[in-house]
Amino acid sequence: MIGEIDLEEGAGGPPGADGPSSPPRPRSVEGSGEDGPDSEAPRRGRFRWIVGGVVVALAAVAATVAFSGPSTTSAPTTAGGGKARAFELENLRKGQPVVSLAALRGKPVVLNFWASWCIPCRREMPGFQAVAQKLKGRVAFVGINHQDSRRAGLELLEETGVSYPSGYDPKGSVAAAYGLFGMPTTLFISPGGEILGRRSGEMSRKDLEETIDGLFLANGTSKTGQRRVR
Repeated sequence: MIGEIDLEEGAGGPPGADGPSSPPRPRSVEGSGEDGPDSEAPRRGRFRWIVGGVVVALAAVAATVAFSGPSTTSAPTTAGGGKARAFELENLRKGQPVVSLAALRGKPVVLNFWASWCIPCRREMPGFQAVAQKLKGRVAFVGINHQDSRRAGLELLEETGVSYPSGYDPKGSVAAAYGLFGMPTTLFISPGGEILGRRSGEMSRKDLEETIDGLFLANGTSKTGQRRVR
């Protein structure tokens, strides 16, 4: 424990030993060692350790937030721009066809990056499944299981009821190619392969439907010529 300094009248000896005008002398309460400049070294060392620990803790929190994405809110859908990068991944469900963006050419695509360790992903996935079922045949939904174990990913698909294809990307190569930083992230890709929009963070079913409606189904028809669904 850091010693406390107590100032007492006459602490240096019996009354009168130093004369009536002698100033009080500091006394260490818990044996902090000799008074003087050297007694400050342990305190400075402890202070540096405390500050260092706080910095490390804050850095860990920041990294966790950036990695897993927001827990309750997300940034608005932003404009996309540029061509979607082609990819081909093994299906998370073994024995199912490979997951390829090229195979979906000609359809609007909702591309959702998710992981079992991402709590916002768990919350939003049932809503994604519901919208995918509603727009089946008009808008293609594809998931990419990011830096996860196959077993954990499959368990989450079963838990959330997601039936649309999910590619298995344990190294996170596709997310890196797209320059993504957090989970979940959703890209909205035109039938011609252009990125129309990007959402970082959790989406509610209502948000998802409104975004699809605005990007793919505006003006009464989708870009595939399908009638708008209400």
